[in-house]
Amino acid sequence: PNLPSPSLTTIRRHPTRSYCTLAAAASCPPSLFSTFNTQLVPKTKKDLQKQTHTIIMPLESCIILLDNSEYMRNGDYVPTRLEAQHDAANLLVNHKTQSNPESTVGVIAMSGTTATTVGSGSGGGTSGAQLLVSPTDDMGKILAALHGVPTRGPGASTASGVDIPASVQVASLALKHRRNKNGMQRVVVFVGSPLGDEVDNRILQRAGRQLKKNNVAIDVVALGELEVNEERLRVLVDAANGTSGGGGST
Repeated sequence: PNLPSPSLTTIRRHPTRSYCTLAAAASCPPSLFSTFNTQLVPKTKKDLQKQTHTIIMPLESCIILLDNSEYMRNGDYVPTRLEAQHDAANLLVNHKTQSNPESTVGVIAMSGTTATTVGSGSGGGTSGAQLLVSPTDDMGKILAALHGVPTRGPGASTASGVDIPASVQVASLALKHRRNKNGMQRVVVFVGSPLGDEVDNRILQRAGRQLKKNNVAIDVVALGELEVNEERLRVLVDAANGTSGGGGST
């Protein structure tokens, strides 16, 4: 079947393998995640063994943007949004690193006290995004960054705990300084905080167009707050895909 164009994404889990697939939004808890693309589902053990040898993912540098605001303490995802985000991020990291040994993954906390200067590790700036680890294939560093994400308040913003445009910009800079320049580039954004009126659509469009200019793909995983966030997140994704409103998801 024809799949929709990239839009809001979610991590879905098969009993024997993990996949990163496309969906309208992450509207179900991690325990209910299942494979969306039936073409990837092995029907028999023989099919599974055949896929294991034939599916080779391309080299990719990926930055995972985590929402670590106070909104992530919400218990609508069991046990909390923060833990659900952590489980999904772990699945994603394992999939990326195991599918291609040269692929790298970085981690950014979108609700930080100050922005971390890419490449230097020193604080500076006011974006609120904090680079926890630059793109690397060292699983120890990646997992330590995922486990060490602190929960912080909304900072200067009273309506949302994260600044997505600024966080995407930090991710883009980190990818620019990636070790292997030959691979694809991707940003995966987890959002569980409501985006207030101060998050202007034009700013999101500008951030999306900048990603497209730099050949950076983007996936968005929405953990709740869809009534408030979905339209604005579509603006960001559509701008990065070079399409105008409407999107391809259902």
